[in-house]
Amino acid sequence: METVMKKAFDRDTGRYYMVAMPGPATVRQNILDLEYPEDGISVKDASIILAEKLNLSDEQKNARNSSNLNVFRYSVVAPQFKWLLEAGELEQPGGPRTLYFPAISSSDSSDSTLRETSPDPEPEWASSPESVKRTAVDPDTNEEYEVPLPPTSVVKEALLDFDYPASGIQIKDIAEALADQLELTDKQREAKNTYGLVWRFHVNITANDLVNSGQLLKLRRGWIINPEQPDVETPEDADGDSAFSDGDTPSPEAVIDRNYRKHRDGLKAELREKIMASDPGFFEKLVLCLLVEMGYGRSRADAEVLGRSGDGGIDGIIKEDELGLSLIYIQAKRQEGNVSVSQVRDFTGALDCKGAQKGIFITTSNFTQPTKDFVEEVRSRRIILIDGDQLVERMIDHDLGVSLGIFYQLREVDPGYFSIDDEEINDE
Repeated sequence: METVMKKAFDRDTGRYYMVAMPGPATVRQNILDLEYPEDGISVKDASIILAEKLNLSDEQKNARNSSNLNVFRYSVVAPQFKWLLEAGELEQPGGPRTLYFPAISSSDSSDSTLRETSPDPEPEWASSPESVKRTAVDPDTNEEYEVPLPPTSVVKEALLDFDYPASGIQIKDIAEALADQLELTDKQREAKNTYGLVWRFHVNITANDLVNSGQLLKLRRGWIINPEQPDVETPEDADGDSAFSDGDTPSPEAVIDRNYRKHRDGLKAELREKIMASDPGFFEKLVLCLLVEMGYGRSRADAEVLGRSGDGGIDGIIKEDELGLSLIYIQAKRQEGNVSVSQVRDFTGALDCKGAQKGIFITTSNFTQPTKDFVEEVRSRRIILIDGDQLVERMIDHDLGVSLGIFYQLREVDPGYFSIDDEEINDE
């Protein structure tokens, strides 16, 4: 069976990883071979059946993206339903976002065999004169070039017809799903410019147009169809332990708490993405601003960015007291791989050269266990380590790089009030 790699998100570690999924041709053939109920089938129900039919592992069934959407359903199955609908193999008599039925012309089994062996046709938008060309930059030569993308009208139609969950979806995840549905090439998916990924930027602009026209509703971290569509995934179902089981219904307080933690996890992932997309100089300034917000130094004027040749590996200095008698030296590493013990050892050497007594090593990634052991056993009184997860946690706690959205207060019954007797009430 052909397979493709899809991006998933581990909420426990806050990291992305790749998971193998059945390829488009395999999924399409199995969709056509489904036994369709008389009243049609939804993508959600079809995904459950196909997961068993294709012998998916628990990891494949339960893989989620950063918006907590099931990868198999939204990034693998849903795009192929759209593909078959556009190819005339399936029908939606009730219109967009309703149940699917096999097309009358697709009932012949010989046609099914032909579809399985024939090559995939070029997407219709590829030959459209309305195709959009956006500027991208070649990372190797730094030269600009134009990349063709689906017309805005096609992207709008795909956005309006998307199978939205009730809890919303991040624009980067819907862009990835639409890239599958519209059969973008790797070059089109990966093209970048000063705004980041060109395709995501194209989807973002189109989605904003639909929000401004009232056809989509913008949430704090995602997009949802407006008005609500049928067969949407409820927040409880979206956050369940299993992608294909209902489980017990939690209390409203538990749902709020769980969704708050889910929102915070997503916010942390967004912050890390923004930091990784920024330039090194910005990251060094961000680190110093955070330390000031945490109470080190009186103001941003007490923090100095170094990050130049001859600084001995020191990226910044912050005054711990008003006169600057006590200085804290900072090393800021914006990297994907874990920080090794040699990197921290070099930092301690730089501190020794400066005669420094205190240092903070901050990274967007993590520290290897030998690195943590080195700091704990040898330099525990001189160096503090802050990993990527702690970094974004502190940014959120100190309102750095984030803004306050919708604010809710939960009130509960005060049992003490109802235990007051009549005499006490009258005395008041």
